[in-house]
Amino acid sequence: MVGVSLGHCFHFHIHRPCLDQNMFSFRVLVLILGCLWLTEAATNTLNHGDKLNLSDSLLSQNGAVSLGFHRLDYGRYWDGIVSGYYLAMYYTGDMSLNHSIWLANRDDPIADDSGVLMVDDTGLKINRTGGNPIQLFSSQSTSITINSSDMRLVLHNSGNLVLQGTDTENGENVVLWQSFDHPTDTLLPEPMKLGVSHGRRMSLTSWLTDSIPASGSLTLEWDPVGNLLVVRLRERVLWSTGDLMSLDGNRIYNFTYVSSPDEQYLHYAIAIGPFALEENPRLLLRHDGSLVLEGSRSNITGPNTCDGNSTENGCKRWEGPKCRSKGDKYEVRSITTRPTDIYSTNNTLMGNYSLSINDCKDICWNDCNCMGVNADRELGCQFLSGPYDEGALDGLSFHVIIHNRSESRTWIWILISITIALTIIVLFSTLFYLRRRSQARKEEKFLLDLMTSEDASDIRELQTGNKGGFGPVFKGTLGDGLEVAIKRLSRGSTQGLVEFKNELILI
Repeated sequence: MVGVSLGHCFHFHIHRPCLDQNMFSFRVLVLILGCLWLTEAATNTLNHGDKLNLSDSLLSQNGAVSLGFHRLDYGRYWDGIVSGYYLAMYYTGDMSLNHSIWLANRDDPIADDSGVLMVDDTGLKINRTGGNPIQLFSSQSTSITINSSDMRLVLHNSGNLVLQGTDTENGENVVLWQSFDHPTDTLLPEPMKLGVSHGRRMSLTSWLTDSIPASGSLTLEWDPVGNLLVVRLRERVLWSTGDLMSLDGNRIYNFTYVSSPDEQYLHYAIAIGPFALEENPRLLLRHDGSLVLEGSRSNITGPNTCDGNSTENGCKRWEGPKCRSKGDKYEVRSITTRPTDIYSTNNTLMGNYSLSINDCKDICWNDCNCMGVNADRELGCQFLSGPYDEGALDGLSFHVIIHNRSESRTWIWILISITIALTIIVLFSTLFYLRRRSQARKEEKFLLDLMTSEDASDIRELQTGNKGGFGPVFKGTLGDGLEVAIKRLSRGSTQGLVEFKNELILI
């Protein structure tokens, strides 16, 4: 239990020996009750040997931030339980919203109200009944020689929970551990950092669902190379922006990034003046990927608006196997599966409650046989893998992968079709030309053979006549008495076959 010394409470003198006994008893009672109230009053420090349990809390000096054990209801069964106890930090006026600004044991909930935070010789830890201690800091993990009895935990006005100690070699006060080095899903104003500081990387990780604070699948990171805020789904980049001014059009949040040999990080301060924020400043990464600027009039357009294909507002197009091409995207559709096809849905991962809807969409995108994901399931995956119908009023809501071919791809197919058609036309034209040419050559060869044949050289009825340009001309009579003129091509003629054809046409 957190307490203060009672010595000053009972150090008093009685100067009136004739004081009424009843009045004296009343004043003593009031004094004792006041001292007891002081012992129960919240403080911002947990000293060595002190304990903080469910009935206690730490309160920052300005009263804005509190730390204590809280029970969170999940609203469903998760990991065999429906609720868990957490060492949580809240803005004091914000606890009804059921969303903390920091959690010490987000991935290791305490099953009951037995949690106790304490500082002892081993470091900083949470003890509980029926489970191993949750060690937040171990004295053996530091190379600094410290006097463990001097260790103390302090909740600062900034929302930073700091374990301090004294270096026995030089007597300096040193920071042994601090919550700012272990953020959850919330970035508070400076001095909290997002990025890399002295080899330690700080990033935000979303809750698993809106009511389950376990680490989700989305992270918010600072990319110092491109000066970008980046939201990732595991290894996949969903969204990014490098324009710090676009984070808050009202300029309530003044973002600044720092680059030095040991540190590269982003932080922000709250504006002073007409844009000043009264209370509860924070940048929150929600479980669906939306980014919330608490107290600002406008939030950041985060990856919750991205569909896998869009590149607007910082969205990144999803890469995937060859079956996923440019233009493919997720759309929410109301569908019904066909009763005759028992393989329309795949339920093999439906019971895996460590997978959020974002994980399921990522798994489906990388599976060419997957057509969509049940949108109504927060945890576990139900995949669409077979025939379905759309538009039913009693249908199920699914994120369906729509194969929307882009205009450029359509033009590519048009050009390919035109090229194939032209190739066929050229091919048939060439074949027709070669066939005609072959026939013409056969005809020319036949005429040439006919005109130079020696078979008629001994025709007796032919009489030698005038000699033309192609050779001698003969006069003869056919069997029916018809007189004819016969021209015979001479091998020594200077005329060509074309001239001979023309003369035949004239005759």
